[in-house]
Amino acid sequence: YTVALVTEPSGQVTVTVGGTANTDLSVDESSLTFSASDWSTAQTVEVTAGEDPDTANDSETLTHTATGADYGSVTADLAVTVTDNDRRNPGTPATPSPPAPLVLSVDSATVTEANTALHFTLRLSRASADPVNVRYTTADGNATTPSDYTAMSGTLTFTPGSTTGTVAVTVHDDSLDEPDEFFTLTLSDPSHAVFPGAHATLSATGTIVDDDDAPQLTIGDARGMEDVGQIVFQVRLDRPSGRRITVERRSEDDTAKAPDDYEQEFGVVTLEPGQTSEEISIEIKDDMLPEPDETFKVILTEPSHVALANTAATGTIMDDDAPAARLWLSRFGRTVATEVLGAVDDRLSGSAGTESQVSVGGHRLTAPAETAGEPEYAMLGADAEFRSMQLAELIGGSSFHINKAADTLVDASTSDDDEDSDTNGRGGSWTLWSRGGATQLTGSDAEGDVSGQVITGIAGFDYDWGLLLAGVSVAHSVGSGEVSLTGGHHPARNLAVESSLTSVHPYVRVAPDDGVALWALLGYGLGGMNLAGLEVGSGIEMKLAAFGARGALLSPDVVGGSLSLDLKSDGFLVLVNTREPAGVSSVTANTSRVRLVLEGALDVPLGAAGVIEPSAELGVRYDAGDAETGFGVELGGGVRYRVPAWGLTIDGSARVLVAHQDRDYREWGAGGSVRLDPGTPGRGLSFVLSSSWGSAASATERLWSAHTAAGLVGDDRSAAAGRVNAELRYAMGVSDEGVVTPTAALALDEHGGRTYRLGGLLTQSTAVSISLEGTRTETAGGDPE
Repeated sequence: YTVALVTEPSGQVTVTVGGTANTDLSVDESSLTFSASDWSTAQTVEVTAGEDPDTANDSETLTHTATGADYGSVTADLAVTVTDNDRRNPGTPATPSPPAPLVLSVDSATVTEANTALHFTLRLSRASADPVNVRYTTADGNATTPSDYTAMSGTLTFTPGSTTGTVAVTVHDDSLDEPDEFFTLTLSDPSHAVFPGAHATLSATGTIVDDDDAPQLTIGDARGMEDVGQIVFQVRLDRPSGRRITVERRSEDDTAKAPDDYEQEFGVVTLEPGQTSEEISIEIKDDMLPEPDETFKVILTEPSHVALANTAATGTIMDDDAPAARLWLSRFGRTVATEVLGAVDDRLSGSAGTESQVSVGGHRLTAPAETAGEPEYAMLGADAEFRSMQLAELIGGSSFHINKAADTLVDASTSDDDEDSDTNGRGGSWTLWSRGGATQLTGSDAEGDVSGQVITGIAGFDYDWGLLLAGVSVAHSVGSGEVSLTGGHHPARNLAVESSLTSVHPYVRVAPDDGVALWALLGYGLGGMNLAGLEVGSGIEMKLAAFGARGALLSPDVVGGSLSLDLKSDGFLVLVNTREPAGVSSVTANTSRVRLVLEGALDVPLGAAGVIEPSAELGVRYDAGDAETGFGVELGGGVRYRVPAWGLTIDGSARVLVAHQDRDYREWGAGGSVRLDPGTPGRGLSFVLSSSWGSAASATERLWSAHTAAGLVGDDRSAAAGRVNAELRYAMGVSDEGVVTPTAALALDEHGGRTYRLGGLLTQSTAVSISLEGTRTETAGGDPE
């Protein structure tokens, strides 16, 4: 007797078989065990009929009890008929006996899937003189209709004299690799015959043996952006399977290393019957390190019910930090170069002179003037503006210049006609100087946008022999801002960025005559950079080369005034790159600029009515490299009216970036001020009222001005801001050399903000000054500071 499971169990199943107490049957009562991995293989139970003197047929019962995780305990009975073949005892009177019943049985059947039909054989225990009819019908097991076989029902007739009949069931071939399947054929309502054990029905099992190969499984390569957080691999079958498929997976380092670049992975991939694909997700790490794309492997092993078409796939971690680093480094390097050039060129383009000076916040402090044998102090120039300012503006407008002339190198009797006396015979002077620069920068390209601020402090030392000047400067720059990636194949996101750079710049100037000056500069710097709070590589490196020239085109006297016209030019190339560990490529950003500026000014005396000073400038530049590129034209102009007798100064200026090939690059500004200082120079009452709109100082002015070294990149987002500043002060003497100046000031802006300032300045001689000041700033809708 064949025992088989119909459906796949979740665990092991045990079937025990036993019989009745009747001695006519000998049953193999050993247990049958079906494992979860080999559940579909049928097993057999042997039942042996014993000899006895009984001449009657017997009916016995086999008891099947199945136990397991899916069954608990299930019992089923099977009837067994033992047909007697004993003769009567000789000498026993013959007793007529009724004829034995005609028994109808059916055999189970097996066929491979590729065949077209499965044949069940029905048998009669002996031939019958009458036709024997029996009804039959099929029922699903794990084989189902119509996909696996064609359901059938009907009546089979045994003609008189025949003992066998056949029921043919059509089976269907498919491409699924699957366990052997079965269904049942059930007989009922026999005529002129009985079933064994006199049961009402009789069943047989039809088994369809699968002949399909296991499907093939492939795993594909995968790519993922570093900041997305995962790479997803696709696992696919070439066709569906009827089995539960499993395969083990594990990750393996290549150029990407676990756990720094990705999270190591171990596990099992499972595909249920009919499922043709599955995903493997591997976590990857965002390290903020500009680097080449990195790779790792996913390995498949131990396949179950499947063949592996390939055993490994490559995962590529696509770096997304290089575009962000390049966006920032190009603008940061250009800004640092512009500020350094502005400071050094301001120093090199003119004579060292003999005058020492200090500027604070854009206002020049001068030495005391001797008047009638008594020192009078003019601590601030006549064009100074008084208002509150941010730290960046304070640094950007502060500088010092300390000059010391050396002793004459030749005897006074040396002839002025001596050619060498104009060069080697001239005494030298050394200068220690400093400048500050603060620049708001913006920019954009195909990858995204960048905005921020760079503050630079610069100090230098040089020696001037007249014809030749040589020196060195040191700069420290700190930048912060935001990079927005919006284009390319990178996902949109915003990253906070910070950087710092310390650089050294040797420079030289040659002045063949009073009207021409040529200079050149080299620079090298090291620093660091953070993206989203994480350090980028081993830092950053800058290399700089620059040149400049200035020449006087016109300086004749004009009726009633004096006209000057200068032509100035400069250019630079700056390379900034990340410094990466060995074996990792760096990100390099380069920018360059060439500029030509024409500057003119005219002083027109008006006699007792004062002096009017109009000025104009026109600049042309070309930008190239990884930041904004193209030609640009800048136009500026202004006028100042002074009445020295009244201590009155009124001035105004305006400037605009007329055009630039990069249409997103815009800049304009205007400003003006009124100053009244009627008292003795450095003493008495003074009042200042000034206003400005936009970026009032031009880029060329910031490059060539003696009081600032701010960069040239404007910020059009604040271009429309208007400001009004007012200050009242009174300077009074407290000793022979001491001056006390109480001050009260108010600043307003068009957005509703205001700043109050109250304080005082004590000046004692040219070397000592002490100031104490309190400031309150209020902004619309914000807390005061």
